[in-house]
Amino acid sequence: EAKKFGAHHFVSLTEAADLEKQKGSLDFIISTAYKDLNWGAFLETLRPDGKLCFVGIPGKALDIPIVSLLGGRKSICASPIGPRRLITEMLEFAARHKITAKTESAPLAEAQAAVEKVRSGEARYRIVLNI
Repeated sequence: EAKKFGAHHFVSLTEAADLEKQKGSLDFIISTAYKDLNWGAFLETLRPDGKLCFVGIPGKALDIPIVSLLGGRKSICASPIGPRRLITEMLEFAARHKITAKTESAPLAEAQAAVEKVRSGEARYRIVLNI
């Protein structure tokens, strides 16, 4: 499915061996995850000076082995939504490159069930509520 979205390469996070094969191969990881993962394993996939950037909020505080950061001058950052100017630039970029969002939809009357679906990790994509 990632390749259908235009990815050139895909690594399964459900197989520890797949993540292990990526050791030291990535420059940048953007995390949209909302649950806790083995962040130390992700840091190991980064090259020296690599960066792990959060745009989602994991379910609990990060448990990061500092040695993983120091050993390769790796860093962790986060990015909020940002000011209107940046949002406008992002939307213009998406329109120019025909980038669209993949969403699920649910009726507004089922909003609570949709929220629970997101919290339980069952939502495949962002959920849009229809009026």
